[in-house]
This record gives sequence, C-alpha cells and structure tokens, in this order.
Amino acid sequence: MVDEYSKCFACGQDNLVGLKLQFYYENDFAVSKFKLGKEYCGYPNIIHGGIIGTILDEAMAKIIIHKEGEAVTYEMTTTYKKPVCSMTEYEVKGKIVSVRRKIIKSEAEIVDSNGNLFAKAEGTFFIVNV
Repeated sequence: MVDEYSKCFACGQDNLVGLKLQFYYENDFAVSKFKLGKEYCGYPNIIHGGIIGTILDEAMAKIIIHKEGEAVTYEMTTTYKKPVCSMTEYEVKGKIVSVRRKIIKSEAEIVDSNGNLFAKAEGTFFIVNV
C-alpha cells in the first residue's frame, strides 16, 4: 500500500527536498525528533522561520489526524523564542487542546535535549471530509 502522505513536504519519505519528519505517538502527543541541514537555513546555521512554522504545524496536524481525523489549518500563531540551529537535534511535540464539533485547537513546541524551549505554536484546525 502506498503511503498517502509519501510526498508531503514535512513528513513524506519520498519527497526529495522534504524534511522527512517521522512521528510517533506518546500519551496524548505526536512527537518527532529532527536534525536539519544547512539547506534549510535562512541565516547561516539558523533554520528558516518558515521551516520552523512548518514543523510546528505538522506536529499539531499529526496528533489531530491520529485522534480525530484529517484536518486543515485555519489559523496559527507562532512564537520564536531562540534560534533553531542546523545540525542540532530537537524534538517537536503536538497536542490537542480542545475539540468542538469540527473545530480543533492544538499546540506544539520545539525543545532541545535539555528541555529548553525554542519555538511554540497554537493553531485552529477544521476537520475535513476528504
């Protein structure tokens, strides 16, 4: 069976330029560890903010897909606390905050191995019937 997300920029393993994030589910979280190369930098050694936003969005979407069904992002607010550097391992965790019919609120954060917060996001998603 072909993975329907195999070409996804964030998690698709068949996307040649993608991030290739691999998620697992722990308690009520979607979790992925990642280390990105310099090709994803905006400034030297600093991962582009759009890429960071993509990673946070994907973590929120993954837990929603896992628990509630496929959803699309309606609104997202991202806070960048510290620069995320290339060739350094981080972890992203997404969780559901609330569900009201087809509207789901979610949160995600990126931390390093010491638990230091680098970026976080809050999002509103709509369940879609695809």
